[in-house]
Amino acid sequence: MAKKKKKAAGTITIEAPVAEPPAGNYETRHIEVQLTGVQPRGLKRLFGGLYGAQLANGRLVQTSADVVRWIMEQAAGDGETAKGE
Repeated sequence: MAKKKKKAAGTITIEAPVAEPPAGNYETRHIEVQLTGVQPRGLKRLFGGLYGAQLANGRLVQTSADVVRWIMEQAAGDGETAKGE
């Protein structure tokens, strides 16, 4: 059974410094992380707001891992690729 898309409760702005990696720098394709403290709540809030948003490959955000993928896509681009609703 498909989950109903929940209406976002609002938006937040997150500012983070970014830098261009050195030429030839290794870019990891896998992360494994254990969330602690308030981090799970933050992820759940982002998941609720981004559920159903579209990733660059056309896939819809349907998991917590998809939330991380969506955020990384935004960090990799210039912000113009955001398709969240």
